[in-house]
Formats: sequence, structure tokens, C-alpha cells
Amino acid sequence: MSLLAHLSRIAGEAFAELGLPAELGETVPSQRPELAQFQVNGAMAAGKASGRAPREIAQAVADRVATVLERLDPPHVQPHRRVELQRLPTGGRLR
Repeated sequence: MSLLAHLSRIAGEAFAELGLPAELGETVPSQRPELAQFQVNGAMAAGKASGRAPREIAQAVADRVATVLERLDPPHVQPHRRVELQRLPTGGRLR
């Protein structure tokens, strides 16, 4: 399974936990790579479908994804093989 597929699954599960379709978690390469490597664009559609604020949905999804990814970053991995997970300058929001 590709990295994009894994990230899409994680983001999709976050949307599903909010009672929204998991398909909204599709993860794609960022259109602005200077901000992030990947982006998820489902928050606007989720907001429209649910009547909730897209920013609130995006933050909830970003928080869940960050939590899952942090758990996948074991501290015992050698530094030269470790993938560094960093929060975005915007407070960890996925774009």
C-alpha cells in the first residue's frame, strides 16, 4: 500500500469518526509544497454536507491524523531511518 493510500485511510477514519464519509479523507500531493507535502481537501465538502464549519472539521481531522502519526513514530528508531513528523506552521492543520 502506498504512503498516499495510508494517509488517505487515516484521514478517512478521522472523517468517519465525525460521522462523515471516509472518502472525504482522500490525501493528495500538496498544491503548495512549501507549506506541506500532502493535503486533504474534504473539509469544505464535509461542511456543506453537514452544516458544520469547515474549519472546525479540518481541525478535528488534523488533530486525529497528528495523533495517529505520532503513535507511528517510535522513539527507538535510529535517527538516520526515522521519519520526522512536524506540525505545520499554521498549528498542524492539514491543507
